[in-house]
Amino acid sequence: MSLEQVLIEHGAAAVVLGAIFEGDFTLILSGVVAHLGIFPFPVAVAAGAAGSLVGDCGWYWLGRL
Repeated sequence: MSLEQVLIEHGAAAVVLGAIFEGDFTLILSGVVAHLGIFPFPVAVAAGAAGSLVGDCGWYWLGRL
């Protein structure tokens, strides 16, 4: 199963999780999937921003341990 298929099947939740662990590549693919009309572009941007924020805070916290 490719990352694009996961984004199509699970939508914004996959973008959030992908942004937490993978980062930029997931955000690029979510923009492509939004361009294809699978889900709205503002949802992709909001989910990507939320996932990036949570991921950055989590990795920062983990590094401080």
